[in-house]
Amino acid sequence: RSNVHEKDEIFGVVIKAQEWWKNNCLYLLPKSRAAFYNCLVFATNHRDYIDSHKRDRNNIKEIDDKIQDSWDIIVAPGKVIPQELELLAFEDQDKFFKS
Repeated sequence: RSNVHEKDEIFGVVIKAQEWWKNNCLYLLPKSRAAFYNCLVFATNHRDYIDSHKRDRNNIKEIDDKIQDSWDIIVAPGKVIPQELELLAFEDQDKFFKS
């Protein structure tokens, strides 16, 4: 998140994240996997939405919506991953106590 607004730096971060993804995505639960992948795609392009906001003053509302949607997708893994882990832990706990 801290590098998403720096066009030159975000590519390096996304490349590292893609490498992590390649080696670890199978360990993520389905919603977390989707959230992480989508984050990579949108993090790469987020700065372009912001730049278009500065250039195109005719479609400000539409561009603002794209910027917000993009940001929501970028921060989603930070919300989805812990939620899925909590749910998984809770489900495992139920199985343990039912045995």
